[in-house]
Amino acid sequence: TFVTEEWSHVLAWDLFVGRWIWLDGVRRGINTRASVLLTNFTGPPGLLLHLGLCLLSGKGLPPSGLEPGPAPLVMPLPTERPNADALVRRLFGAGGAGSAAAIAVECAEDVVWEDL
Repeated sequence: TFVTEEWSHVLAWDLFVGRWIWLDGVRRGINTRASVLLTNFTGPPGLLLHLGLCLLSGKGLPPSGLEPGPAPLVMPLPTERPNADALVRRLFGAGGAGSAAAIAVECAEDVVWEDL
């Protein structure tokens, strides 16, 4: 029916445009809470609010995406493969079971809090 088709269209638009607004705000350091919320409630006015906030913040309009160059990665790829086997041998190897404190100390430098 018409309502089902229109609802799926509106929902898809809200989700994709809301995600684009959020990613643009993260990339350029612009607060997007109000824009994303308005986009999810009413659609196009949220996009207009985001464009207005971009101009008022002095950062200009978002890039069109047509500029040459590599596309930015949303999530960085790991540079090396973690060696879990060596870590388990160090913690639980010859000395028996490791303590929780020893495990926390060994794993602390491998945890990247921005990824959580």
